[in-house]
Amino acid sequence: MRYFLGLDGGGTKTEAVIIDEEGRIVGLGTGGPAIFLYVDWEVVAQSLCRALRVALASCPAGQTGLTAGAVVIPIAPAAQVKTIIQNLVPVKRFLFPTEPEACVAAIGQPGPLLLIVSGTGSFAFAQNAAGETAHAGGKGPLLGDDGSAYDIGLRALRAVVQAEDGRGPSTRLSALLGEHLRFRTVAELVQRVYVEQLRRHQIAELAPLVDAAAEEGDMVARQILTVAGQELARAALTVARKVDIVNEPAVVAFFGSALRYSRYLRETVWNILQQRLPAAKQVDTPLQTAQGAALLAWETWGGAVPSTVRTQVQMTLSPSPLRPKKGTERTNQHI
Repeated sequence: MRYFLGLDGGGTKTEAVIIDEEGRIVGLGTGGPAIFLYVDWEVVAQSLCRALRVALASCPAGQTGLTAGAVVIPIAPAAQVKTIIQNLVPVKRFLFPTEPEACVAAIGQPGPLLLIVSGTGSFAFAQNAAGETAHAGGKGPLLGDDGSAYDIGLRALRAVVQAEDGRGPSTRLSALLGEHLRFRTVAELVQRVYVEQLRRHQIAELAPLVDAAAEEGDMVARQILTVAGQELARAALTVARKVDIVNEPAVVAFFGSALRYSRYLRETVWNILQQRLPAAKQVDTPLQTAQGAALLAWETWGGAVPSTVRTQVQMTLSPSPLRPKKGTERTNQHI
């Protein structure tokens, strides 16, 4: 039996998935952040090792080795990543696909395609029927992760400070973030952010709290998610125009934890896209980046992935979140 690894190293967490040649998921593991621009290389190494060890613990690949492994880590030092993985399990062949390539493999549908990704970072990617592509965002927290979990978390922190100052309305976020980050006053929050140097992934981890507050009806949280959704939609529309698929029946897919788990954020983005891309069709994506990477690794041995293999992978995963309900309105100006 042959085994294939898909590994997705993100700004907050690392996901490893191992599938066999029939598409059965035989190993799953998670670790911490794995983008070395934002955390020390030692942390990256620990994250990769943890995710891979957990994935290997439940499958025989640890004894037989892996036929191929596909690793998705932006700006990854490939040689060092290979060494870390090879020290845990023999791998005959390595691939280092881009995140859009792994996402396209996860969708498994022909173009034109429009991908919107919002995890710790964010970007939009489009591909037309001729194979031409366009990319927007994904330039890190200072230059281009608008609408990401980091962006949402940072806006939440600022909202708490503004509420304390009286420059903004009171918000449920003050209590939620205070409990999560263990601060009682804004002075203590300043200490946490600057003196203790709150890291990028720690700020991104605040996004679920914003979503929880929004679901409770907090207007400040809802406004934060609305702005984030507008930015993601802006990026998506930009790349759609660049490859001329605005009026095409493009397949639209959402990736990343912020979009995957925030109903409010998904609805905001999709309602805008429905108005501007009338022929577009949203698809649920039960497979995410790590599974897409594993399928790319599988292709190095078996060629084009048959539907039976893809179906087998999907059968062992939880259903993806429900797509936005029709008729749900969100603010959509400034796009």
